[in-house]
Amino acid sequence: MRYALMVMASVLMSSPAFAQDAGLYLGLGFGQSDAKDACDGLPAGVMCDDSDTATKFFGGYRFNPNFAVEAGFTDLGRARFSGPGGFVDFESSGFEVMAVGMALVAAQAWLYAKLGLFLWDLDVKDGTGVIGDFSESGTEITYGFGVGFDFTRNFGARFEYQVYPDIGDDFTTGTSDVNVLGVNLLFRF
Repeated sequence: MRYALMVMASVLMSSPAFAQDAGLYLGLGFGQSDAKDACDGLPAGVMCDDSDTATKFFGGYRFNPNFAVEAGFTDLGRARFSGPGGFVDFESSGFEVMAVGMALVAAQAWLYAKLGLFLWDLDVKDGTGVIGDFSESGTEITYGFGVGFDFTRNFGARFEYQVYPDIGDDFTTGTSDVNVLGVNLLFRF
């Protein structure tokens, strides 16, 4: 039994996934954002497009095989309301700081979950001339989960689902949960 445990430990420790168990990484992400409840309760004749392309740039540090921290900038895209009188766009973006927990499930594949803060800005662009352009900002919790793959020692990818709840102001813009389904490319140093 002791011999079997020693063999298993040596195989796991020599695995390529453990070769990069710590260190700095940078990433770039793309995905589809959906402002989940942005189109609810609109009057007749108003059209709503609540999906857009989301992008993110981030960097992180992996302390060990199971824990990392990362920070970055995320552009969640826009939601557009349009009708005969013009349009109103709600564009959201912000900075996020996350703790990331990981679990290895195969030699080069891992599951992860993350939790952190999102410091958001919401810009309202009025194409109707009625309410005017303005901005709101705030801080909310964000969370996500996904699966990662290491293609080489220095390059990998993550497929993730992340939630940015309550973006907006209850009184001026209303709030919406923005969900992003996307892929991130990782570059390790």
